[in-house]
Amino acid sequence: MTNEQATELLALVADQLKATDRLNETFNRRFEQLTEVVLNGFVRLEDKFDKKIDVLTGRVDVLTDHVDVLTDEMREVKADVRDIKSEAQTTNRRLQATFEQTGKLTESNTDKEARIVKLETEAPSNAELHRRLLALEEQMRRAS
Repeated sequence: MTNEQATELLALVADQLKATDRLNETFNRRFEQLTEVVLNGFVRLEDKFDKKIDVLTGRVDVLTDHVDVLTDEMREVKADVRDIKSEAQTTNRRLQATFEQTGKLTESNTDKEARIVKLETEAPSNAELHRRLLALEEQMRRAS
């Protein structure tokens, strides 16, 4: 191999090394760009997820507040139901006592009605009394 050939070979190797260096630099730049794009994408995704998580957290807080309010209202309703049941029991007892008293009064009235009917049937009517009175007057006239 001659000097010219060796020089030419060295020049080719140098050109190849420079091309490889440029290719390596281009690859590194593109890899850095790709890494930056991927990183930016992940950052944007993280931001979107954070926003969605914040929105969902807010909704969960609102729903939790609603559940708390409904729980309190449910407690009040249960207390009201207990009060109503207690009042209903009292009312039922009073109604039962009223029905019992009504039954006693009905029995008493029935007895009184029976006595009145008996008295009415046994007692003379007005016409009978009038007839008796006339007969008595007639007897008095005859006796005098």
